[in-house]
Amino acid sequence: MKKSCYTLLLLCTVTFCFAQEETTYINQRGEVHLCGPFDINELEEDSLYASWYNKQYDEFKLDDTTYSWSSQLNDVEIDIYMGTWCWDSKIWVPRFVKTWDHLGLEREKLHFIALYDIADRYKKGPNGEEKGKKIYRIPTFIFKRDGNEIGRIVETPQNDLLADIGRIARGLTLQSN
Repeated sequence: MKKSCYTLLLLCTVTFCFAQEETTYINQRGEVHLCGPFDINELEEDSLYASWYNKQYDEFKLDDTTYSWSSQLNDVEIDIYMGTWCWDSKIWVPRFVKTWDHLGLEREKLHFIALYDIADRYKKGPNGEEKGKKIYRIPTFIFKRDGNEIGRIVETPQNDLLADIGRIARGLTLQSN
């Protein structure tokens, strides 16, 4: 019985160690960055990211206009590929989230995936999350309905963030960056 308990404990420990996913890494400059899927709370609350995230979120100004097209996004999921090391991600991800909040849409529809900035894994996720998605520049916001891509914003908006989101909501295509 004692031997069985030790075997079970060892098996559970080994399984736990291998089942953990990598969520951060240290780059060549000694900076800690996120990698793989993560929750928005990481950006809002972790001291490594909160200063730039909250500053951009708070300083981004939106008027009080309501947009009738926003209801067309109720069934849309967004995959957000970004890097906590990337200047454009540090600007546009907080602004995108603030815009999404402003439109009254559910944050649960936003899925964040952080990519590496190290040479052999540059702009890749720890589990290949970017494979087949044509992620060349970040941030990339992929809008999906029923699992099918209906539009994307790559790196920076073409017009302004609200206009680009509105075009996607109304089914109008954006020219790719």
